[in-house]
Amino acid sequence: MRIEINYTETKENKIEYTRGVKTLYTTGEVTNGLVMGYSASGRYTQLNGDNIWTEDMGGNAWEESSSLWCELKKLNSTETSISSNGEKLYLESNYEIQNYLVVPLIVGGQVVYTRTKIGSPEVTSTSTF
Repeated sequence: MRIEINYTETKENKIEYTRGVKTLYTTGEVTNGLVMGYSASGRYTQLNGDNIWTEDMGGNAWEESSSLWCELKKLNSTETSISSNGEKLYLESNYEIQNYLVVPLIVGGQVVYTRTKIGSPEVTSTSTF
Protein backbone atom coordinates (compact mmCIF):
# COMPACT_ATOMS: atom_id res chain seq x y z
CA MET A 1 0.00 0.00 0.00
CA ARG A 2 1.33 3.44 -0.89
CA ILE A 3 0.09 6.48 0.98
CA GLU A 4 0.52 9.90 -0.52
CA ILE A 5 -1.06 13.13 0.66
CA ASN A 6 -0.34 16.31 -1.31
CA TYR A 7 -1.31 19.93 -1.34
CA THR A 8 -0.05 22.83 -3.41
CA GLU A 9 0.53 26.41 -2.30
CA THR A 10 1.31 29.50 -4.36
CA LYS A 11 3.50 32.19 -2.83
CA GLU A 12 3.37 35.86 -3.77
CA ASN A 13 6.25 35.38 -6.20
CA LYS A 14 4.17 32.74 -8.03
CA ILE A 15 6.46 29.82 -7.20
CA GLU A 16 4.35 26.72 -6.75
CA TYR A 17 5.41 24.00 -4.40
CA THR A 18 3.85 20.83 -3.13
CA ARG A 19 4.14 19.34 0.32
CA GLY A 20 3.10 15.89 1.35
CA VAL A 21 3.82 12.60 3.02
CA LYS A 22 5.09 9.57 1.11
CA THR A 23 5.65 5.95 2.04
CA LEU A 24 8.04 4.20 -0.31
CA TYR A 25 8.67 0.46 -0.64
CA THR A 26 11.43 -1.76 -2.00
CA THR A 27 12.55 -5.39 -1.76
CA GLY A 28 15.93 -7.09 -1.96
CA GLU A 29 17.43 -10.55 -1.68
CA VAL A 30 19.67 -10.75 1.38
CA THR A 31 21.11 -14.26 0.99
CA ASN A 32 20.18 -17.83 -0.01
CA GLY A 33 16.66 -16.98 -1.17
CA LEU A 34 15.74 -14.71 1.76
CA VAL A 35 13.97 -11.68 0.29
CA MET A 36 13.28 -8.76 2.61
CA GLY A 37 10.76 -5.96 2.17
CA TYR A 38 11.50 -2.42 3.33
CA SER A 39 9.41 0.73 3.69
CA ALA A 40 10.20 4.27 4.79
CA SER A 41 7.94 7.27 5.29
CA GLY A 42 8.68 10.96 5.29
CA ARG A 43 7.43 14.46 4.69
CA TYR A 44 8.66 16.19 1.58
CA THR A 45 8.46 19.45 -0.31
CA GLN A 46 8.54 19.45 -4.10
CA LEU A 47 9.88 22.65 -5.63
CA ASN A 48 10.40 22.99 -9.38
CA GLY A 49 10.13 19.22 -9.80
CA ASP A 50 12.74 18.34 -7.14
CA ASN A 51 11.72 16.42 -4.01
CA ILE A 52 13.35 17.53 -0.77
CA TRP A 53 12.77 15.36 2.29
CA THR A 54 12.03 17.51 5.31
CA GLU A 55 11.19 14.92 7.99
CA ASP A 56 11.71 11.18 8.39
CA MET A 57 8.67 9.45 9.87
CA GLY A 58 9.76 5.86 10.45
CA GLY A 59 10.02 2.65 8.53
CA ASN A 60 9.74 -1.10 8.65
CA ALA A 61 11.38 -4.30 7.40
CA TRP A 62 9.82 -7.73 6.97
CA GLU A 63 10.40 -11.12 5.37
CA GLU A 64 8.92 -11.06 1.88
CA SER A 65 9.87 -14.70 1.14
CA SER A 66 12.32 -17.31 2.46
CA SER A 67 13.84 -20.63 1.47
CA LEU A 68 14.71 -23.96 3.06
CA TRP A 69 18.18 -22.58 3.82
CA CYS A 70 17.46 -19.18 5.33
CA GLU A 71 14.67 -17.18 7.03
CA LEU A 72 14.18 -14.06 9.10
CA LYS A 73 14.64 -14.91 12.77
CA LYS A 74 14.12 -11.54 14.48
CA LEU A 75 13.79 -7.87 13.53
CA ASN A 76 15.84 -5.92 16.07
CA SER A 77 15.38 -2.32 14.94
CA THR A 78 14.65 0.09 12.10
CA GLU A 79 15.67 3.74 11.90
CA THR A 80 15.01 6.36 9.23
CA SER A 81 17.13 9.40 8.43
CA ILE A 82 17.53 12.05 5.75
CA SER A 83 20.69 13.07 3.90
CA SER A 84 22.11 16.48 4.83
CA ASN A 85 20.87 18.05 1.56
CA GLY A 86 17.43 16.42 1.86
CA GLU A 87 17.73 14.53 -1.44
CA LYS A 88 17.64 11.02 0.04
CA LEU A 89 15.57 9.18 2.63
CA TYR A 90 17.36 6.26 4.32
CA LEU A 91 16.15 3.23 6.25
CA GLU A 92 18.64 1.31 8.37
CA SER A 93 17.43 -2.14 9.45
CA ASN A 94 19.05 -4.49 11.92
CA TYR A 95 17.84 -8.08 12.05
CA GLU A 96 18.91 -11.67 12.65
CA ILE A 97 18.62 -14.39 10.05
CA GLN A 98 18.50 -18.13 10.69
CA ASN A 99 20.61 -20.35 8.41
CA TYR A 100 19.98 -24.07 8.02
CA LEU A 101 21.90 -27.09 6.79
CA VAL A 102 19.42 -28.92 4.55
CA VAL A 103 19.76 -32.67 4.02
CA PRO A 104 17.49 -34.58 1.64
CA LEU A 105 16.38 -38.03 2.84
CA ILE A 106 14.40 -40.66 0.98
CA VAL A 107 11.59 -41.96 3.15
CA GLY A 108 9.12 -44.43 1.66
CA GLY A 109 10.09 -43.41 -1.87
CA GLN A 110 9.54 -39.71 -1.09
CA VAL A 111 12.21 -37.05 -0.72
CA VAL A 112 11.98 -35.39 2.69
CA TYR A 113 14.20 -32.47 3.67
CA THR A 114 15.54 -32.15 7.19
CA ARG A 115 16.81 -28.82 8.45
CA THR A 116 19.40 -28.25 11.15
CA LYS A 117 20.12 -24.78 12.49
CA ILE A 118 23.73 -23.80 11.73
CA GLY A 119 24.03 -20.10 12.46
CA SER A 120 22.14 -16.93 13.17
CA PRO A 121 24.13 -13.92 11.98
CA GLU A 122 23.06 -10.35 12.65
CA VAL A 123 22.61 -8.19 9.55
CA THR A 124 22.52 -4.41 9.22
CA SER A 125 21.31 -3.06 5.89
CA THR A 126 20.62 0.43 4.56
CA SER A 127 17.96 1.13 1.94
CA THR A 128 18.05 4.40 0.02
CA PHE A 129 14.85 5.96 -1.31
